Amino acid sequence: MNDSELRVRIYERYLHFGGRRFESQLPDMLPRSYSSVFTHADIAPRNIMVDEQNKVTGILDWEYAVWYPDYWEYAQIMRPAFEGDWSMWMDRTAPQTWDLNGINAARRVLF
Repeated sequence: MNDSELRVRIYERYLHFGGRRFESQLPDMLPRSYSSVFTHADIAPRNIMVDEQNKVTGILDWEYAVWYPDYWEYAQIMRPAFEGDWSMWMDRTAPQTWDLNGINAARRVLF
């Protein structure tokens, strides 16, 4: 799914499920991306296997993996439900950060 398709889908679902607070602003609040990347979409400590030397040996749980805009994995990890150590490390090590205000506004209605 490319950036414009995802943005339209988020906006349609936001309106469908009664989102009105940011009805006119949401399209401009959502992050923009100019590339799609193959995204795991559920990277979390529970899905990362490591050996005794803390070397990553595998990534589990690929059923949500798909092509998404390059900000999607970051947005998934930084969602409010994951606040804490994991999101702190992601924020420190991410190659880029995005403004997630639009994603978080939509999440309050959609999830």
